Amino acid sequence: MPRRPRKAIARRNNSKALTPDQEENLLKGHSFEELLDDGIPAFSEDEDPEELYWKHRDYLLSQCEPGHRPAAYWKFECKEPRQLVSGDPQFTHTMISASGNGLLFCTDGKTRTQKDLPLYENDYQILTRLELLGEGEADEYEEAKRLEAERKTKIIRFPLNDGDTEDEQ
Repeated sequence: MPRRPRKAIARRNNSKALTPDQEENLLKGHSFEELLDDGIPAFSEDEDPEELYWKHRDYLLSQCEPGHRPAAYWKFECKEPRQLVSGDPQFTHTMISASGNGLLFCTDGKTRTQKDLPLYENDYQILTRLELLGEGEADEYEEAKRLEAERKTKIIRFPLNDGDTEDEQ
């Protein structure tokens, strides 16, 4: 199967803008195309991801929800390691199967639960700890969380027709 030259064309057309794959890579840490079998990298050999991050930093930050940052932010700007919230930091294994009741069966012969997995700070927690949240960002984050929880718990009520009512003619 021939390779798709999309990225080369996009770079040639407008070298000042990020390609969709470069944007995705800087936002998420990878791009979909890189994950495919053809493995076309998001950046050419003469493009420096860090340089592109700093050039497009404000735009990339504007693409994130309150309390979150792009992957490139953590790679190039804030290199503070995340702190362990719960679980065992030494927990390294290769899981061979998982059961429906939350048990993990590992190659070392031990059975563990999800609670054994290490859980580290999320973006909001580390930004709060390092006092890196923007003005009003904490309020926006909390409001978004409240709305999400409200949406998840919202009860949808459908009128029931139990067959006892007669249709009016």
